Amino acid sequence: MKKLLIALSIVFLMSGCGEEEKTLSCKSTSTANGVTTNTEYKIKYINEDVKHVTITYDYTQDNNTTNNDNNNMDGANADTDGLTTNKDDTTNNADTKADDVVDGVVGDTIDGIVDTVTDTILDLSGIKSTYENQMSTYDNIDGFKYKVDTDTDNEYKVTYDIDMDKISDSDLTRFNLDRNLKTLRTNEENSGYTCK
Repeated sequence: MKKLLIALSIVFLMSGCGEEEKTLSCKSTSTANGVTTNTEYKIKYINEDVKHVTITYDYTQDNNTTNNDNNNMDGANADTDGLTTNKDDTTNNADTKADDVVDGVVGDTIDGIVDTVTDTILDLSGIKSTYENQMSTYDNIDGFKYKVDTDTDNEYKVTYDIDMDKISDSDLTRFNLDRNLKTLRTNEENSGYTCK
């Protein structure tokens, strides 16, 4: 009996079933044009192997903030490469600085929804519209789910859920994610996230 228990313990350890799943949290907060962006990556892993990533984008708009001389703030369309201004937008944004863009590091690590675009200023309604346009392209991706957790006048919260065992390598490349914990953590920290 003792030999059987020892043999089962060895098999259990060799199979990896005894490894403990851990979670790494990477967070970033930025504010521009009265919109605060809180982004969090929850990375579940075993050893150096990333198993699951949950990404939450939480936008809150201060309703007391005025919109840069009432410029058109809603004109944004997105594709997988980032944002382009609305064709009907004739606002002159020549004096726009990177600090004026609702961004932080959002888009640098998953989908280019709100990338560093110095000629486009977004408010919350522009962010919502951009996400809605982008999310329709995600419906047929295995291992990838999304949901809108909050949609009010002054808050918009989106959660992405990625099963790393199911998602394809090409989609991981598209989202700039990696199955290796060290590589993924380095990418996040280089994008301005604090990971612990």
